[in-house]
Amino acid sequence: MAFESSCLRAESRYRSRVAPPRILLFEPDPQRAATLARTLEALRMPVAPVSTVAELAEAADGPESYVVAVSGLGGGGAARVRAVRDDARTAALAVLAIVSPGPAALGALKAGADDVISWPAPEALVRARFRNILATVRAGDESKRTAATFAGILESVEAREPHRIEHSARVGRLGADLARRAGLSATEVERVRIGGSLHDFGTIAIPDGILFKREPLTDGEFALMKSHPVVGFTLLREVPSLEPYLPFVLRHHERIDGSGYPDGLRGSELPLPLQLVSLADAFDAMTSSRPYRSVRDDRRTIQILEEEAAQGLWDRALLPLLVAATADQDEPSGPR
Repeated sequence: MAFESSCLRAESRYRSRVAPPRILLFEPDPQRAATLARTLEALRMPVAPVSTVAELAEAADGPESYVVAVSGLGGGGAARVRAVRDDARTAALAVLAIVSPGPAALGALKAGADDVISWPAPEALVRARFRNILATVRAGDESKRTAATFAGILESVEAREPHRIEHSARVGRLGADLARRAGLSATEVERVRIGGSLHDFGTIAIPDGILFKREPLTDGEFALMKSHPVVGFTLLREVPSLEPYLPFVLRHHERIDGSGYPDGLRGSELPLPLQLVSLADAFDAMTSSRPYRSVRDDRRTIQILEEEAAQGLWDRALLPLLVAATADQDEPSGPR
């Protein structure tokens, strides 16, 4: 049964990759929706009309790739684009606004559309616009699949040592939670999650004798261990689709007071998403067991981080996000 389920999942993933992306046509007016749908379907583009953001979110809840064609014909295009972007369920979808000629195009772009086309438009132009935006969607999907592959490699290395099992995956999840609470966009939240899951990739090149050592590291061993951000960055920078996640790999041990490594960056040199992953990494490391010390509970860990924030290592404004995130966790604190 397990083998059959695995085969079915593999087939589903295959079909989702070879099937043409679907167009979700967001147009509340049934007559205009039918006209646009007929035109797009004549271009051999599968179309699913929706009239609300809730319907859009439900239609997009699947493994396929999607482009949202937001209709502004008859007015309201910018408001509809903004509604798509403001809803966490749909914010990361690619959006092509279809608008009447005139100033509506600029309004749709300001509201968050990825591209705009004035309607009516020549068939060749419609094809070109959708082809461009579909290429962007596919590039994003490929980036996520590649990142998942490398994250799986890192997870297999971490699984060899009981004290590091799923560390990077937890950092990704906690970092994403902090990013949501900080009000970052759905796209940026996902970048934080993936970046967090890859942040320690350089540790795959650290000798087992150091990585899994049960006693505190010597100065020389610690210096080698501190090389893992640069090693990880060097390994992954040759993969173009991973470029959005490289800062998390290289900079997760930097601190805003300049005391971190490898480059001693400080303050505004460290963007908020990077600080969130660094904080999640520190929290998970402190609350996970280690061979050379007992596990710390969440409350004591936050006290330590507050002390470090008072010393300038962390932005104090981020700690309430961590307190809220850990308070909402379903599982009790303790060894992980």
